[in-house]
Formats: sequence, C-alpha cells, structure tokens
Amino acid sequence: MLAELLLFFIPAAVGIVQYPEMAGWNGFQILIIIMISTILVMGSTGIVADFLSKRRKEDSK
Repeated sequence: MLAELLLFFIPAAVGIVQYPEMAGWNGFQILIIIMISTILVMGSTGIVADFLSKRRKEDSK
C-alpha cells in the first residue's frame, strides 16, 4: 500500500498546479474548515468514548 501512496497524491498536486487561485483565499478557507471539522470530530469522539467508558464501569459493578 505504501508503494502506491504516491499515486493518491499526484492528482491533487496536479489540480493545485492547474488552479493556483484555489491555493489562495479559497485554500485558506478550505484549510480552516478542515481544521474546525477535525476539532469537532475529535471532541465528539472523546465525549462519546468517555460516556461509553463510564457506562461500562457502571455496568460491571
């Protein structure tokens, strides 16, 4: 799988080269959206994992 990993990134790199305006303001907006969504997913996963962990401890008593 690692040997073919480069093939997954070549189309994205070619797209960035063909449309440099996307790497400007739009790229910044996309980066902010990715960061916010990553934080939300990590936070919600942590909350659910904490809830399930507490629930399992209560069930085992």
